[in-house]
Amino acid sequence: METSQRIVDVLLLALKDLLPDQIPAQGQGTMNNLAIGWEKKTYYETIAGGMGGNPKCDGASAVQIHMTNTATTPVETLESAYPIRVIKTSLRDGSERVFIRAGWVLHGNFFFWRMQSYPFNLKGDAFHQRE
Repeated sequence: METSQRIVDVLLLALKDLLPDQIPAQGQGTMNNLAIGWEKKTYYETIAGGMGGNPKCDGASAVQIHMTNTATTPVETLESAYPIRVIKTSLRDGSERVFIRAGWVLHGNFFFWRMQSYPFNLKGDAFHQRE
């Protein structure tokens, strides 16, 4: 999936001189894959980033581009189906790229328990301790 996004970027870049008013600035260039798995459940989502602007229009924020056609799962659905709590979703201010017209990118801060505490070994000892 990641390669497909980069291929589109390369193709659009190759066409920029031929179609200067139609080719957008590069967008997110990734599918922002989020995969979480435990016991018998798995959650997988591609999180929208954004599309670059062109001389005729601004880019679009928080949209899937090129190779993706999925909508972000509503928070209510996610929280009712999985033991996950979404604290906040937002666009990051000032994230525009340096082009004449450009879109914003989606910035996500994901909180997962293992990011705050390290896993234990089978003896019950923490592998690492946070300072």
